[in-house]
Amino acid sequence: INRSNINGINVSLDSLDRDVYRKITGHGDLDTVKKNLEHVQIKKIKINTVLLKGINDHEVEDIINYTVSRNFIPRFIECMETKPSNKDLFISNSLIIRQLINKRILMKDSRRGIPGSAAEYYSLRGSDNKTVGFISPVSNRFCKSCNRLRLTSNGYLYLCLFNQKPENISELLKGASTDEEVSDRFKALLLKKAPERMNNPVDMRSMGG
Repeated sequence: INRSNINGINVSLDSLDRDVYRKITGHGDLDTVKKNLEHVQIKKIKINTVLLKGINDHEVEDIINYTVSRNFIPRFIECMETKPSNKDLFISNSLIIRQLINKRILMKDSRRGIPGSAAEYYSLRGSDNKTVGFISPVSNRFCKSCNRLRLTSNGYLYLCLFNQKPENISELLKGASTDEEVSDRFKALLLKKAPERMNNPVDMRSMGG
């Protein structure tokens, strides 16, 4: 039962195949994830799938069918080059979108964005307001509209996944700074700028938050 007043969550689900899921996650149990999803009483559940060429890109339609049938919102994310070997796994979302439009799964002229969101959404053909989201950090840089911040469990604030130099927020808060100084520092940090280089992003699994 949802007693926390949370109205939306994101869940990573990179495959519907048990062996592929375990290969991608390293230790994950697909059945447990699916069982928990069936019992979550939260209105908006977004399912994030990082597409990996030759590994799970053949599951796009299956993931759409699985998620939409349960009123989840599927979102496909391009693989970022967090390590050299990831380069061979990249597949562009634009290719996936074209394939889905050609198969008459997505409506061609239905693309829409949400202010502050990295995702663009396409309407599913023949459905009532059902959409599929695509997040394309590699092929479609959205730095200017991005408002995301990530705070790690050890107190470091990342303004961007492509920024290897996070801010040590814990030291700022532990120091003798006044509330006004802390506020001014945060305001300065929030003036995000697009990174000069788009390679070597932070590995999400190492962030701890």
